[in-house]
Amino acid sequence: MFPLAFLILGLLFLFLTFNPAIKLVSDGFSMFSSQSLNREEEINKDIYNGEVLEGYTETVPSSKIQYPLSGTKYGMINIEANGTLFEIPLYFGDSSAILRRGAGHYMGSHFPGEGSTILISAHNNTYFNCLQFLKFGDKITVKTNYGIYEYAISNAQIKDKNDPSAYNLAASEENLVLYTCYPFNALGLTPKRYFVTAKLISGPKVLLYE
Repeated sequence: MFPLAFLILGLLFLFLTFNPAIKLVSDGFSMFSSQSLNREEEINKDIYNGEVLEGYTETVPSSKIQYPLSGTKYGMINIEANGTLFEIPLYFGDSSAILRRGAGHYMGSHFPGEGSTILISAHNNTYFNCLQFLKFGDKITVKTNYGIYEYAISNAQIKDKNDPSAYNLAASEENLVLYTCYPFNALGLTPKRYFVTAKLISGPKVLLYE
């Protein structure tokens, strides 16, 4: 009888002692799950539906543009390579969640039409695997809800991931820089990156602050 009573008292003591810690862990897990869900929900926002703002073929005031928030799909990248057309969703931001769904626009770079560098990344074994087949002069099209932009490839290079010479975010002319991990058959992050640079051919110029 006494051993059973001691066992029950011992279990009660353990429950009372560790219940706050268990609740803390449980609450933390619930909060983490909720935050993760919210981040996933943010990914689903979409301001691109295939339609382009009418009446602005040469220039478009920035006041007419619906700029994306983090995790918003705001366009599509079309790349024709190796006889195949690749249509890649374009999101604002480059988090892991975004890169699972498409290409990610680095927030510190410019938007198409703004006259400087647009820096976009995607995974080497999914959305940007096609970069390895591109050649000098090949065309890349970026479709947004305020204009369609076409670029011609001018350079491709392999650089260290921290090499500052790979691109210039303060460039005075518009260029599209797509990059991914290298080599293309590697799994996970690598120390090298494959950069493709393309110069603007056509698309409406964004008139900033108008």
